[in-house]
Amino acid sequence: MLTNEQIITIAGTALNADFSNVTLSDANEVVAIKKDGKISAAGATVPQKLRALSLCAINADKEEFSIIQNTQVSNLGLMADMSRGGVMRAEKVKEFILKIALMGANQFMLYTEDTYTLEDYPHFGYMRGAYTDDELIDIDNYAADLGVEVIPCIQTLGHMAQYLTWGGETKEFKDTDAVLLCDSEETYKFIEAEIAKMKKLFRSDRIHIGMDEAWDMGLGQYVRKFGYKERYSVLERHLSRVVDICKKYDLHPMMWSDMFFRLGSPVDEYYDPEVVFPDRVKSTMPDVDLVYWDYYHQDQAFYEKMLDRHFELNRPVIFAGTSYTTRGFLPIIPLTFKTTAPALNACLKKGVSDVWATLWGDDGCETNYFDALYGFAMYSEMCYNPDCTQTDIDNMGSLLTNITPEIVEAIESYFIHPYPKSIIWCDVFYNLLCVDFNEDTRYLKIKDAMAKCTDEYTNLVLKLVYTKAYIYANMQKSYKSGKDMTLYGNKILPELLEDFKKLKNIFCERWLSVNKAFGFETILSRFNTSIGRIEYAIDVVNAYSSGKTQCIEELECEPVYGTGRLSWYNYTLSGRVANFF
Repeated sequence: MLTNEQIITIAGTALNADFSNVTLSDANEVVAIKKDGKISAAGATVPQKLRALSLCAINADKEEFSIIQNTQVSNLGLMADMSRGGVMRAEKVKEFILKIALMGANQFMLYTEDTYTLEDYPHFGYMRGAYTDDELIDIDNYAADLGVEVIPCIQTLGHMAQYLTWGGETKEFKDTDAVLLCDSEETYKFIEAEIAKMKKLFRSDRIHIGMDEAWDMGLGQYVRKFGYKERYSVLERHLSRVVDICKKYDLHPMMWSDMFFRLGSPVDEYYDPEVVFPDRVKSTMPDVDLVYWDYYHQDQAFYEKMLDRHFELNRPVIFAGTSYTTRGFLPIIPLTFKTTAPALNACLKKGVSDVWATLWGDDGCETNYFDALYGFAMYSEMCYNPDCTQTDIDNMGSLLTNITPEIVEAIESYFIHPYPKSIIWCDVFYNLLCVDFNEDTRYLKIKDAMAKCTDEYTNLVLKLVYTKAYIYANMQKSYKSGKDMTLYGNKILPELLEDFKKLKNIFCERWLSVNKAFGFETILSRFNTSIGRIEYAIDVVNAYSSGKTQCIEELECEPVYGTGRLSWYNYTLSGRVANFF
């Protein structure tokens, strides 16, 4: 464990702050006081002491301050997804852990579906940027010095599509494309290998075994091998076997709770407050903690009702919200705040003792997780001070990230339209979003934010959204009305091309400084395809403008507005659907 002197040195370096005049000591509370020119800080644990020093840094310019805080939860943690393309470099993971410890967090998870290694399964983690044993041990040792518990977070049922594609190696324990085969001894041999590896690498006596979103569990090879079985019973048997393996290795499991709700819901819905749990499920629930994950609702009463339904299952309940990182390039700070405040208020009211924020890298992991720490500040501030203000949250968020108020304002303008990422990646000729941007003019508000924001990366992202939406609103209309198209061929499209190239270079540098190279090929293919299509569009438009061709085929198609391919890049790139992982 670190000494107080070491804690001061680490915090001073991380925050670029002078703590030479700070006295650090032990206390049952988080204490940060400045009086008569003297500064004192204190806490019960290393993360609490680091938090006290962060509060000193935030208030350093004040002549006096007195802050005393008591944590409202037993455990405050963050889970970072390392299975959607981006696998953070080990040194960056340690830097990341330090930053959450500076907010007072004491737990951390790396969500790893197949991004570690298993000796008897050579394709597990192959070409996926898998962490080596030494890397994970190093991360765990570093975190332990900071008083942060690293809890292994794996999958033992669903979300295994990446690995299950290796059919020769996995055919004996594959049910469907993404789900393991329940009731198969080969499956439990594989799962034991996973759990044994986690026990070897981490000192924590807790483990997250996943088990979420296994929608087609028991409906693939399972039916051919065992016949159709009532799916609640399949889940119960599988969970019991996995829990028994955990016990064998002296590990206490937790799992995502949604499958119990989905199987008990007549509409197969997680967020169904009217779910009916069979009595046997309530009375025979294995010794596993339930993680209620919810990233969507903005009504405190809804969270309270869902927590009450969880309590019926007679197991400890952990809450997992999110700091949004799933819509490309920039963290969704506004939505994070709107969903987190009611969720945490419900948790504090209902006495939930473990609170987590999750960071997910859906569809390629395009958002830098370090930026998402701004959203995690709401978790830290509300859990240490339920009466915190938005200023308190912004101060902590700005301290631990490079995000300034002008960038926050720019991010808010970016998310005025619900699918800005899809606008960026959508083909320049094919408006597969099926949005009429003559009617949906929200993108125009981005222009004001661009004028105020000086951050080059953020501004490029905003500009791409603005320019692409402008093109969808005007280029085909100009063509159909017989207007001169040289403005598009000589100015608008060439400028868009240069902006894509600039963003590609900056994004590449940002990615490789934080993440391993594996996974970047997906993003690179998106940039290169987009760049190639814009180059093609310039040639086509210029050929038409010069009279070499008589029409632009792509712009001849009448637009169809309404339900479009809004959510995922691979549906907006072209008319042909392709899958990217």
